[in-house]
Amino acid sequence: PASVARAAARLMADVLAGVSVFYDMDTPVTLGRLSAGEAVPYLPPEGLGGFDLTLSYTDVEMAVIQSHVDGEGKVARLPWVVDVETRPRPAFADTSGLLFLGGFGHPPNVQAVRYYATEVWPLLRKRLPGTVLDVVGSQPPAELKALSGEHLRIHGHVPDLQPVFDRARLFIAPLLAGAGIKGKVLEAMARGSAMVLSPIAAEGTGLVDGADCLIADTPETWSAAIARLYEDEALWTRLGEAARHAAGVRFGFEAGRRRMEEALMKVDVFTAPGMHFKHARPDRYAG
Repeated sequence: PASVARAAARLMADVLAGVSVFYDMDTPVTLGRLSAGEAVPYLPPEGLGGFDLTLSYTDVEMAVIQSHVDGEGKVARLPWVVDVETRPRPAFADTSGLLFLGGFGHPPNVQAVRYYATEVWPLLRKRLPGTVLDVVGSQPPAELKALSGEHLRIHGHVPDLQPVFDRARLFIAPLLAGAGIKGKVLEAMARGSAMVLSPIAAEGTGLVDGADCLIADTPETWSAAIARLYEDEALWTRLGEAARHAAGVRFGFEAGRRRMEEALMKVDVFTAPGMHFKHARPDRYAG
């Protein structure tokens, strides 16, 4: 509850006098998912007022938090950094099929595949009858495995995603629920994939319908967008290149470094007595 969050923040402030306390909005969600089957801890937005700085991935979440903390603490954008692929994408003619990526311990991913199979595919098969959707991700439940067939293949966990992305002509994310930036979408952007996304999947990325992806929100618009992008090589090339460029500008390492520096400056990390800071970059990022 909020009272516990405030008490914890006050305790840390008393014990660690002069030390800034940061709260990363994604941490409880991440830890909850790793706790196989355990309930995800919930901290209401009003409980964040006792922290010096709250970090969140999207402007929407930042606005919600800011409206609840009443100026007690500062809010900043937490950068999400991806390694942007520099090698050329495979030729249009060397690709085929659709790709969906997601861990199925997260219910919105199950819902997205179900929505495609039951609502979108019946319409799409009239336009592109031979199209196959490859579904990649850990812990696919029995209900998704039951949908597997000639036009939908459930692969489970795949250790190397490069060949999967290279084969697929389009990346799709028909998410109907969820919040924040979706890692799967940034992954596809960084690889230069041509994408069709739901509005929820595009949230926080800055992607614009027709500029660097196509966005669809009904079975009819989904089937039309997939068919259009699947058959138009010029559009496929333009959107894929634009998405990769956007990934570099918004989510590349330098953009992340600048954004993190701006966030920490809000609580005077660089000027506080005894604080030492230097730029560092890991050799690689965890998948």
